[in-house]
Amino acid sequence: MHLHCKNNEQSDPLPAKKWGRKYLLPIIGFLSLVWFLLRVIPKPSRAAYPCQRVAFPLASGFVLWVAGLYSSILIGKKLKKYIMSRRFVQAMTALLLLVALLGFTFLPPSLPALAQDDPFVPIDAPNSPMGVAKGLFPGRVVWAHDPDATSWDGAGYWSDDAYTNQAIVDDMVSQSLRNLTGTTSDAAAWEALFRYFNRTHGNGDIGYKSGEKIAIKLNLNACNTHGSNRNNYYSSPQATFAMLQQLVECAGVKAEDITFFDATRFIPREIFDKCMAAYPTALFADWEGGDGRTKVTRDLTAQIKFSQPLTLEPDGGNPAYVPTCVSEAKYLINMGQLKGHNLAGITL
Repeated sequence: MHLHCKNNEQSDPLPAKKWGRKYLLPIIGFLSLVWFLLRVIPKPSRAAYPCQRVAFPLASGFVLWVAGLYSSILIGKKLKKYIMSRRFVQAMTALLLLVALLGFTFLPPSLPALAQDDPFVPIDAPNSPMGVAKGLFPGRVVWAHDPDATSWDGAGYWSDDAYTNQAIVDDMVSQSLRNLTGTTSDAAAWEALFRYFNRTHGNGDIGYKSGEKIAIKLNLNACNTHGSNRNNYYSSPQATFAMLQQLVECAGVKAEDITFFDATRFIPREIFDKCMAAYPTALFADWEGGDGRTKVTRDLTAQIKFSQPLTLEPDGGNPAYVPTCVSEAKYLINMGQLKGHNLAGITL
């Protein structure tokens, strides 16, 4: 329902629009300067980030605008002084300079044009995968789609159970596991996956053994608090719960041997509370810890070796280490959250 209110006294909206146009770009320039300084001063390598490359022209334009305004005021005072002292040559020079500065300062500015990259053209032809196919059925990829799984219409929070049908999500995960492994039950699917992993890692043709730990990487890049993250994009609570339920009920893994983690973000209550209500011994690890979560620690014996120097970081960046909850686990599951991204097209 939409309500429309009328007022007999009509006001002219033009003054507000003119005010907005007059001050919008200086405000944007100031905010860009603040953002650039806050991000780049602590870590100069961030100047190469795409967002900072956009902010820099706006910030530098604002600095030049302020400098032009201040210089105009100083030259205006000089002009007045020259006229009073009848120094007309100097006065004329100051006047010309003042007119140029005023024109630069007060003419309507425009946003800097951003360079448009050429459309990306892949070097490989469509449907020509590179490398050697891996997996129980080499190269097999499965997916499930059910439009009835969600019903969010923009009201409330998408992550609420009212808008995502847990039973349908459970079924989608189940069908995906069976299709991936060519089995007819979830238990058989997990047995096949564990046996394949152990065969290809020199452990023999064996399945999961009680006590072996499993780490599950969530994508919580938009989460900055243990409280509600509202409608930010992050791993679905329902999909997270479905994975936990599968491992405990079908794969025979104890909840206390399962750790969901994101080493640089926060696990929100939408995920934590839902899972803990059913499986209170499951573990959750994040950047800060507390509120029932474990603080992620680095395993200093497990340094990450990159294939090439990290050129965006000074001297190649600081050493990076695998989280302890990962190095202690025998199995790692990456629950990627697929979504669009304005820089790369897709992010996982």
